[in-house]
Amino acid sequence: MGQGHGAARHFALDAGTGDDGERTARRGPRCAGADAAQEARRSMVDGARRDEPVAGGRERRALPWSAPTFWAGSAEEVAKGLQVGGDGSAGLTAAEADNRREWLAQIDGRQRHEHPALVILARQFTSPITVLLLIAAVISFLVDDAVDGAIVIAIVAVSGLLGFWQEYRAGSAVRALMDRVKVTATVLRDGSPHEIALGEIVPGDVVDLSAGSVIPADGRLLASDRLLVDESALTGESFPVEKDAADRVVSDAALDARSDCVFQGSHVVSGTGRLLVVATGRRTQFGTVSKELTGRSQATDFEQGLNGFGRMLLRIMVVLTIFILLVNAVLGREFIESLMFALALAIGLTPQMLPAITSVSLAAGARRMADRKVIVKRLEAIEDLGSVSVLCTDKTGTITVGVAQLDRAEPIRSARSAQALGGSPAGQELLIASPSPDAAERARDAARRAALDPTVLQLALVNAGMQHGFANPLDQAILGAGPVPDGLRAIGELPYDFTRKRLSVAVTGEHAPAGAPGVLVCKGAFDSVVDCCTTARVGDRNVPVVEVRDELQQRFEELSADGYRVLGIATGTVTAAADGTDERRLTADDEQGLTLRGLLCFHDPIKPDVLEDIAGLRELGVTVKVITGDNRFAAGKVARDLGLDAEDVVTGPQLDAVDDGALRQLVRRASVFAEVEPAHKARIVRALRDQSADGIARSASAPRALPAGPSATAVPAASAPAPAGTESGSATEDAAAAAPQGMSTRSGTAVARVHPRGHRPAAERTAVAFLGDGINDAPALHAADVGISVDTAHEVAKDAASVVLLDKSLGVILDGVRLGRETFANTLKYVRVTTSASFGNMISMAFASLFLPFLPLLPRQVLVLNFLTDLPSMAIASDRVDSELVQRPGRWRIGSIRTFMIVFGVLSAVFDILTFGVLMLGFGTDDTMFRSAWFIESTLTELAVMFSMRTARPIQRSRPGRGLLVLSLIVAVITIALPYSPVGPLLGIDDVPAGIFAALIGITVVYVAANELLKRRFILATR
Repeated sequence: MGQGHGAARHFALDAGTGDDGERTARRGPRCAGADAAQEARRSMVDGARRDEPVAGGRERRALPWSAPTFWAGSAEEVAKGLQVGGDGSAGLTAAEADNRREWLAQIDGRQRHEHPALVILARQFTSPITVLLLIAAVISFLVDDAVDGAIVIAIVAVSGLLGFWQEYRAGSAVRALMDRVKVTATVLRDGSPHEIALGEIVPGDVVDLSAGSVIPADGRLLASDRLLVDESALTGESFPVEKDAADRVVSDAALDARSDCVFQGSHVVSGTGRLLVVATGRRTQFGTVSKELTGRSQATDFEQGLNGFGRMLLRIMVVLTIFILLVNAVLGREFIESLMFALALAIGLTPQMLPAITSVSLAAGARRMADRKVIVKRLEAIEDLGSVSVLCTDKTGTITVGVAQLDRAEPIRSARSAQALGGSPAGQELLIASPSPDAAERARDAARRAALDPTVLQLALVNAGMQHGFANPLDQAILGAGPVPDGLRAIGELPYDFTRKRLSVAVTGEHAPAGAPGVLVCKGAFDSVVDCCTTARVGDRNVPVVEVRDELQQRFEELSADGYRVLGIATGTVTAAADGTDERRLTADDEQGLTLRGLLCFHDPIKPDVLEDIAGLRELGVTVKVITGDNRFAAGKVARDLGLDAEDVVTGPQLDAVDDGALRQLVRRASVFAEVEPAHKARIVRALRDQSADGIARSASAPRALPAGPSATAVPAASAPAPAGTESGSATEDAAAAAPQGMSTRSGTAVARVHPRGHRPAAERTAVAFLGDGINDAPALHAADVGISVDTAHEVAKDAASVVLLDKSLGVILDGVRLGRETFANTLKYVRVTTSASFGNMISMAFASLFLPFLPLLPRQVLVLNFLTDLPSMAIASDRVDSELVQRPGRWRIGSIRTFMIVFGVLSAVFDILTFGVLMLGFGTDDTMFRSAWFIESTLTELAVMFSMRTARPIQRSRPGRGLLVLSLIVAVITIALPYSPVGPLLGIDDVPAGIFAALIGITVVYVAANELLKRRFILATR
């Protein structure tokens, strides 16, 4: 119910424990400075909303519906402001929602449907160099050189349209894939619930909320049931806030005090609710604040590398272009022709097709990944996935089958008698006496089919079947073991949260009067439940829990070592309600003084193919680290099954005890983390990212053989708490981007229960992927270089991830890493081939400009040459990739690319100059024949050398893709036939005599052979 002005209620885990080790939940204050920070944000939001401009400088027109202080009004008042009937609970019709969406689009000065095709088309013609070239073409028309101007415009137009077609087709394919993993919400439309994409929600919609829901908009709660919301993205408060539709707050309440409302950017931790949407998009608190307080998101490793590569080319291009232009000016050559020649050379050095090639490569990779059940939400994530050297993953569903089974429900046993333990007789319990004979008989039948104690099973069924705040697979496993007892009704619930690690329900007899006493059934993590108990039921007596604690701990460790996930279950009493109401608002205090009733044991076996998948990832240099909330003993069992060192499990308390510097050393060595809480997951990921990949590799020890099956080694009781273990391998990256890499592996260690980006350069940092599907995984997904979730995950996790799996399997991730590296390798092939050839041409042009009395090539010839040699590059996206190129993470190394460009560019220039000598001194050619011969030689040599430089292997040992081979042959035929076509004279290309043509072929063969020799020496020198 409401509290004063509706102050939001925050829950925190008390840092201290009592003498009995009992953990209690308390209501905690907001973090220091939250009031001042929130007041500043609120002022910013209110000021921004008063007269917010839209695109083009226009002032925002007033909305026809509004509820400016919706947190201070009743549901009816808010509904009236939104122009929806009653209290708004009926929602909108589909037609009205569509009208509102159109209205919002018009007010914001934008079209509802964007036109990406126009944006992509414009981008092809707006680069500075292309604009200058078009201006020069226009000048050519003005000075009566229409042929040059027309050819330049034609080449630019064809190149632009080709790039547009490639990029647009790639974008369409990606948009189709994205539609498969859209985050949706349950919205009432025409009185019925529908799953609708978040972007389609409008003010006036009614949205149903449950645990894991992403809150899609700002709005007023119409109903709530024990609703806890994480608002940390807005307020900085790390603990969930309780929301209540019945609360009332004042109009000037701070954001974190508006307990009757929820806001975009937050998500539901537990409980349920129904939301009347008031504001969407940039009109929300999150939309306004994020626009003011945040800038562009940090560039990914791939984007940083691409940007660095572009800056390097720009510097070289500017220097050489100005040099060539000045030389031609000093030699008195015609200015417009010299300018166009210099600009054409600049375009030649610029990899014009790189945006298209990158888009095509990434889109092709996205389609291939989709075929292997990997959907990428952000194209650059493909490249980032290929650069991953550490994968952090939960064990459930990834390492294990992911389907929990309730194998055992054990009562509390002791080697000593209850009388010897000092117990007292247990009284008759309402819960045990209430079920009907039929229900009791069904429970006994279920118990006879498995090692399930009927009483313990009955308690578990009541807890699992009568809770509504947190759907989870363990409850599904319990409900699969038998029917929920009849004759009971729920009178209260304390939902599960990741701090308490317990879930409690209160029940009473179906026909008991309102306000009658009841029974509380509490289920949760073993330690968490035992800490709440003062007695334990042994036989028919309640004994002090301290008398059996050692035996309980021993049994817990035995079951955990056998691979079971063990929960405790306990009961207590709920006193009669003083006001006679039936509904109880339970608190953590109600979970104290309980009686421990039994243990529930769940089993989730290791997947049969997981050992092979881990070995495959290790061969690719990817270290696998398992992070689980399970106890250290169960983690040790999984570690042994995976061939890891089960004695070196690291626990959450151990992580809490170290600073960030020590943490980096700890996570470097460990492979399995157990008993973890949400905040630890993100902290582990950040610690891994803030160190070099080579450092992780150096921490490796000798490789361990993966076992054929589970190990029988026991986990020492004194080992540190740890989660399920996984094996990891690592690989030291070779300095030569083209050279094969040897692998080094290490034995893994395990890490257990963990409680809830300064960046190195992209080439040095460890690239970390995190796989998670739970509500509590969102912070770690955001912290990782690549956040990975699954299509069945909570909406919060899917929204935070950049990659979504259609099958939660390490094998799928293994395929994704391979494809990511293949995509990167093909992109790098294009960059190396085109930049080294173009750099060589620029050196040759600079040399020729100094010594030849004419331009070595006409501007139109330079552009046609670039166009023809770029055509085969389109097929590089689907080229075959040598197996050794996927054995290590792919990263942009600008220094390596620059060295490669200079070394092989100089080799290209040497053979160009050799060609000049043969043509001028050997055959005495005039300017037209010189240009014709060099045009043909330049095209053929670039095509031939492409097949040499696309692989680190000898050219005959690496088979190219069919598309690359076919397009190269077509371009070669066009080049040879060009002098004999009608286009030849327009380009100034004559037919070449047989003697000169034979000499050109000879030079090309020798050039390829020299390139092969230099390639081998380059690889050896850079290893």
